[in-house]
Amino acid sequence: MKRAIRIEGKRLGTFKEIQNFLAILDDCYNKAYALDFIIEQVCQQVNINKSERHQRIPRVPRIIKAENIITENDRLTLVKTSFNSPGFWTAIGALNPLETLRKYIQDVHERRKDRDYREAQEKEKNNLDIQEQKIRILRDMGVPEEKIRPLVLMYVIKPREMLAELESKGLLGNAEIVDL
Repeated sequence: MKRAIRIEGKRLGTFKEIQNFLAILDDCYNKAYALDFIIEQVCQQVNINKSERHQRIPRVPRIIKAENIITENDRLTLVKTSFNSPGFWTAIGALNPLETLRKYIQDVHERRKDRDYREAQEKEKNNLDIQEQKIRILRDMGVPEEKIRPLVLMYVIKPREMLAELESKGLLGNAEIVDL
């Protein structure tokens, strides 16, 4: 059984808006996939280093374009749409990045629903999300903070900002993982 992400579309838009909407979803998925890849590579290095006498700081792979490391089977693929009110977009891909994308969308959606800034801050502080756990893995593996900061900016903060922009324009609703 395939797993997919189902994203509620609050409204339709111009061709340009929908093209941008799909491009942002694809980019956010690709960045979540790339962060998983980086963590996997660092963990492999650490496991290899354990057998050596001197521990080396793991090398963080540099990824020029996240889309270049995604296998054909793991690419985000649109499989179903509905343009009723509300409509939805359903796409398949690798489960971990789909779950990360769903979590990003949920966070953006919840922040929008929570008008009270302090309440949103408290929720965010108490809710250690998936990406923060992944960043903690890098720290635990000995990756220096100066290498982690750019990863957080590129693979966590920027995707959330892009999704927040879609939500503020009324194009993005809730998201869930579904079976196909």
